[in-house]
Amino acid sequence: MKSIKTSLKVFGIYMMLIPGIGLMTVPDLMLDFFKLSYGEQLWIPRMIGLLAFIIGVFDFHIAKYKLAKLHKITVLLLIILFSICSCKEYLTEKELKYMPYRKGDILIFENKSLNLIDTITISDLKKFIPDGPQLYFNETIKAETGKNYSVSINAGYGKNSHSYLKIENLNGKFYLENFEQLEKQKLESGKKTINDVIILKTETKGISRINKVFWSISKGIIKYETKKGNIWELKNE
Repeated sequence: MKSIKTSLKVFGIYMMLIPGIGLMTVPDLMLDFFKLSYGEQLWIPRMIGLLAFIIGVFDFHIAKYKLAKLHKITVLLLIILFSICSCKEYLTEKELKYMPYRKGDILIFENKSLNLIDTITISDLKKFIPDGPQLYFNETIKAETGKNYSVSINAGYGKNSHSYLKIENLNGKFYLENFEQLEKQKLESGKKTINDVIILKTETKGISRINKVFWSISKGIIKYETKKGNIWELKNE
């Protein structure tokens, strides 16, 4: 009986220190150490750390003060913890088609009023797949431009959440299921007319350098307007 109490105490201390305080304070370091995959946001690992810390406190007190009534609560919390850790979502074939860019694409944007050119090169197209050991991970595909990313498609964030598009410097998540319902506009781009353009506007909360993006479902960013009112148009179409 004494060995069971000791084991429960040790387990409680481990849960409080390693997954508990560890995930709450340095989640990326802990997940990399245990070779666990994780998404771009770290608030869920931090919440899991808090849950693990609570479980550890309960187990320690059960062993120390013989609080058998807390056993059911710890079992329930462990079930919740394992259910969260086992969740993963994948992008469908239809959703993957919303990523218009490929490695090596060169996007040249022109600001006619300022007589300036901005060149963006898609250095890589990376897909992060939730296979193998992982801690709540949904599939993500990113069009990267060196150290940053230009556009990403995410299979939601959270169980049963919806897939969305994110654009660098444009605050907000734009859900793919709404794209077909949004009104399509025609936009002249060079000598071509693009018929599948929708307008994505920044959310009011948060910091955003871009006010709105004219997004072609088949070609990506065609034009965007900054917060200062400067308009940049895709030149190489």
